[in-house]
Amino acid sequence: MADKLRDARELAFLHARCVGTGSADTGKHEFASNVARDTLNSFIGNPSLLQYAAIGLGQTREQTRVQLLERMVRPAGPPPEDEGVGSGQMMEKLERKRLKEEAVRLKLAASKEKRAKEAAVWAKK
Repeated sequence: MADKLRDARELAFLHARCVGTGSADTGKHEFASNVARDTLNSFIGNPSLLQYAAIGLGQTREQTRVQLLERMVRPAGPPPEDEGVGSGQMMEKLERKRLKEEAVRLKLAASKEKRAKEAAVWAKK
């Protein structure tokens, strides 16, 4: 029992200290993005590695640093369509669901109006 508690505490500490460590719910794209960001951050934070990359690219250190910072925005490319709330497919699905619910609501309202008119006609007879 104590081992499980200690392991859970260590894992919580690791997640608090290193945000990109992930969990069982971490997707493949998110994990790849975290690894790529960590790598780019290592290059930016280590002057020797940054200089080495700058020489290889034929740029100044500052140009290389800015380029690496820009690559940190989407290091693993755009997210897959089926993963995450912000993905295009998910947004389209939510929009279709909202439109369908709106159509059902309007249909019910029209049906109620129609029944009310029919009831009024029957009441006059």
